[in-house]
Amino acid sequence: MGEIDNESIARIERGIAGLLKHLKMRTTGPDPVKSPVMFERSEVLRSNFTGIWYPLVEKAQMVKQGTIIGRVTDFHGQVLEEIKAPFAGEVLYVVGTPAMNKGEPVGYIGSTSK
Repeated sequence: MGEIDNESIARIERGIAGLLKHLKMRTTGPDPVKSPVMFERSEVLRSNFTGIWYPLVEKAQMVKQGTIIGRVTDFHGQVLEEIKAPFAGEVLYVVGTPAMNKGEPVGYIGSTSK
């Protein structure tokens, strides 16, 4: 579910230009971020079942501990599991494709020290 809009493409190009400047592979590019956001804690959330994934949150959404991130159902609609946020934080990504195999990531959550 990569973003292909112009803003996302420009952000990636800017990041690569900054990295190349930092590695002294080119002289131009943006300076490093003055106040980077560091995640103290992060976790990839994974499915324990093969089935259909139904996300209930969106990327960049803030969630509380225990918030239901989404559900995995069997192929007949029976809920096999609810994936919950293990801690309060920001949804860094959530998988948008419905097909899900056991052990695959369904989302990623991170929290800062703020």
